[in-house]
Amino acid sequence: MNSKELKVLKILHQEKNISQRKIAERAGVSLGTVNNIMSFLIEKDYVRADKLDYRNTQYRVTEKGLQAIDKSLTKTGVILAAGMGTRLQSITRDMVPKGFLEVEGKGLVERSIEKLLKNGIEKVIIVTGHLSHFYDSLAEKYKNVYTIWNENYKDTGSMSSLAVAKDFIENDFFLLESDLIYEERALKELQNTELKDCVLMSGATDSGDEVFIEVRNSNIYKMSKDRHSLNSIYGELVGINKISRDLYDRMLLEYTKNTNPQYHYEYAIEDAAKNYIVGYLKIEDLLWAEIDDENHLNRVKEKVVPSLREKGEIL
Repeated sequence: MNSKELKVLKILHQEKNISQRKIAERAGVSLGTVNNIMSFLIEKDYVRADKLDYRNTQYRVTEKGLQAIDKSLTKTGVILAAGMGTRLQSITRDMVPKGFLEVEGKGLVERSIEKLLKNGIEKVIIVTGHLSHFYDSLAEKYKNVYTIWNENYKDTGSMSSLAVAKDFIENDFFLLESDLIYEERALKELQNTELKDCVLMSGATDSGDEVFIEVRNSNIYKMSKDRHSLNSIYGELVGINKISRDLYDRMLLEYTKNTNPQYHYEYAIEDAAKNYIVGYLKIEDLLWAEIDDENHLNRVKEKVVPSLREKGEIL
């Protein structure tokens, strides 16, 4: 099975009653190609088609199809949660880490854990630092969650935390920041992509404190909060990425060569991309937000939460 066939299979698993036209849009292929792929999947018993009426067909992924999907999924998620959250201390009073900031009654990191486990992730590693015992409680609550403490969290950037986890990361993984709220589509698209590595981007959010990304020659070229330091802006960094073991090893190498204690994982991706192709995916209308300060939190309450509720992701 090739990458396009697998992508269509995953889409069918996610939406049983989807039309072939909609599949073509999501898979980025022509309607004719989808028709050929559907015939192949049905012939090889990856999918069964149940005719509901003369116009509508329901597709059901078989056990053989489910096994093919499961084999292709990224199974590990890493959440970087060591930060001090100083810009949120007017809200948290330094009583809870920012990953435990509640939106509609649920903490940010716990919300991410639930979305990850729902979308094929079998192991979630949380790298902790400030107020680490809060995250340890999540490891007690969820059998698939593990915590690792970065003892140098006060004086180092996020790449230091990612490096601490190196003995626990065996394969490809999703890398997430701890202060995010986002729609589930972000994870579904990362599981569906055929890209080995994938930096997820969105269109303009106008949220403040954005990380802008410039791409050149189908590769990540530069990431910066200073839009004027980039020649062009392709999208905004979401803070959810698919990282292969190959890219991770290159990031670790860049980290060991760097003398800046505040070296962040974004810098390592950018540096690795100078000699390595790092893929990317832009979802123009992706619904997401980072919560780094009180203004971000207010924006989430006023704009993001109502939209997530409309999508049925917040009750």
